[in-house]
Amino acid sequence: KFPGRLPLYRSKNEIPAKLLHRVSKLDRQVQLLDAIQVGPDPRIYRAVFGAESSAWRGGAKGTKRAQNMLTRTARFVERQLHGVTLGPQEFVTLGGKVGKLPVAIHNGLGYPVKVGLAVHSYRTIVKGVPPFVLIPAHSTSEAVKLSVRTTGSELGKIRLALTSPSSPRVQLPTSHLTINVQPTDFGTVALVICAAALAVFVIASAVRAIRSGRPGPADPAGPGVPGTGWPAGP
Repeated sequence: KFPGRLPLYRSKNEIPAKLLHRVSKLDRQVQLLDAIQVGPDPRIYRAVFGAESSAWRGGAKGTKRAQNMLTRTARFVERQLHGVTLGPQEFVTLGGKVGKLPVAIHNGLGYPVKVGLAVHSYRTIVKGVPPFVLIPAHSTSEAVKLSVRTTGSELGKIRLALTSPSSPRVQLPTSHLTINVQPTDFGTVALVICAAALAVFVIASAVRAIRSGRPGPADPAGPGVPGTGWPAGP
């Protein structure tokens, strides 16, 4: 006859749940870093595997070694993920309600990366978002020119964030930028000026046409000898 509850067996060398949670979190960050790297770096995965395996040996000492290794690896991965940033532009004034928004991405890492760009807009419509952007090592990408249209006369906002290039998109930590977009009436004013200039041109052209087509005043003395002022003889 089996007892109602099986006894729990816990080994003193079992990996603590807190350590497993840290390993799981680090593993997700490593996957994100691996996704933006153009070439994979297997050394990071070996460090995570080493932290997992070392905790099985030596009891408390093994767990301590695993925690130290996890801390060093986590700091390294976090620095790498913070090495890709968006440009500092935070305010844009459009020449009307439609314009181009240049976005620059800086890669401060020693290897090329490939990132996606997530766009969330408020009172604006944004088009032309590329599927991904490739940035060489220690350089800034060519300006990504987004097409922006405001939906009203009030201030709009665009929130940009860097993500992994493939689906599912995972956002990089602290890599977001909020840009305020200010529309102007420049386009309307330009149309009014052009319309006024066109009207002046049409009126001036009509006056010149009337003047050139009107006959000159008749000579009361009749036709004369050209250049003398004397009337012509019979």
